[in-house]
Amino acid sequence: MSWLQLHGETWPTTTDEAALRVFIQAPDVNCPRVKWWMEVSHYIKTDEPPTPGNPGVDRWLDIELGDLIPNLRDWRQLAGLEIRADPAWHDAQEFIGPYGHCHNSPRVTVHQTVLKNYADREGGEAGRKAWIAHDFILRFGNRDGWSFPLELDAWLIPEEDYYRKTPETPEERARFAEGPPNFRLVTRVTFVTGEVEMTRAAAADPIAHAREILREQIGLDEMRKPELKWHLRSEPDSDKIVPMPGWRSGVFFYTPPERLL
Repeated sequence: MSWLQLHGETWPTTTDEAALRVFIQAPDVNCPRVKWWMEVSHYIKTDEPPTPGNPGVDRWLDIELGDLIPNLRDWRQLAGLEIRADPAWHDAQEFIGPYGHCHNSPRVTVHQTVLKNYADREGGEAGRKAWIAHDFILRFGNRDGWSFPLELDAWLIPEEDYYRKTPETPEERARFAEGPPNFRLVTRVTFVTGEVEMTRAAAADPIAHAREILREQIGLDEMRKPELKWHLRSEPDSDKIVPMPGWRSGVFFYTPPERLL
């Protein structure tokens, strides 16, 4: 189930649900290793079945919240977690990543797509719009198997205003979440998949080593359909991209609810 409000409009409730994913960086990165992200698409379908000229959808929203680092040792501890993303919280999230890049603070992104048939029928405007929010409140409810109830309140600003060319003033930074949120989401989120980055030293049996890392880092004992992918490189004087067996790698996996993907 997915219920949401955007700029005061309550969208029709759908059966869509959110997916929760994890990425665990290799132990030699010298920075926080475990990152989570959540994504959900909210589709408003037509009353008619899809045809070549009608995809069966009037409009939809793609919502994503990535690069969350809640510093939990067990994924089940997401239950009851609340994150209030104010300036102090964002300051605590900053670090330098393994390749010298500054870790971007987590943010909510919302992309809206309105198809022409719907816009013509309702007298609106077709096309795509995007918004971004650093100010948000995220709440997880009690765990139900691999799933959690989820509430997300966000204070969105248009994408074109977000990429400003001047920094915020201290007064602007202090104004967290003024007024009611202009975006609200209530849905169910399910932990469905993830990736474990492996060092070269794990090349003897990366999948077995990945299982150990999952137990150590997030308390996960069940890894379904693991798939090993070696890091890639470009061949000299060629556009060809080739894998490097025996070097760094990534182990992709699913949890038991992989059927939800």
